[in-house]
Amino acid sequence: MTDPSAAATSAPKVELDTVVHFPDGLLGFPDELDYRLTQGPAAGLYWLLPAEGPARFLLSDPFRFFAEYSLDLTPEQAARVDADIPSDIAVLAITIPHRDAPWTANLQGPLVINARKGVGAQLVLAGSGPGVREPFVPTAGPQRMAV
Repeated sequence: MTDPSAAATSAPKVELDTVVHFPDGLLGFPDELDYRLTQGPAAGLYWLLPAEGPARFLLSDPFRFFAEYSLDLTPEQAARVDADIPSDIAVLAITIPHRDAPWTANLQGPLVINARKGVGAQLVLAGSGPGVREPFVPTAGPQRMAV
């Protein structure tokens, strides 16, 4: 078995339109366990749609939008998504779009997904690293994207 605790530095290709199971749910949504990941409004953005219920989440690839972002997973964190090899792990951030201000991404509570097995978990990272409302301005060409 390869050490899955290696640093995650880029998101692998996540199979879109497949179900991702979050055994522990997401923060604030403990009873919603199954979601479908679909393409978002631009490259590096995704929609996470619950199997049931009206909530939906915009996700961003933090490695694409935050040049200095890195994540070192512990063996315990990798085990939460049944990851045997680091290349199976995708890291995405819950993102809040704003019309008249920079968007924000929760880099302190990233979603970690085993892209091969369709199992996910939301981590809560301790320490003084990135926060829950890290501002960024996504672009698609010269204009800002609308959601």
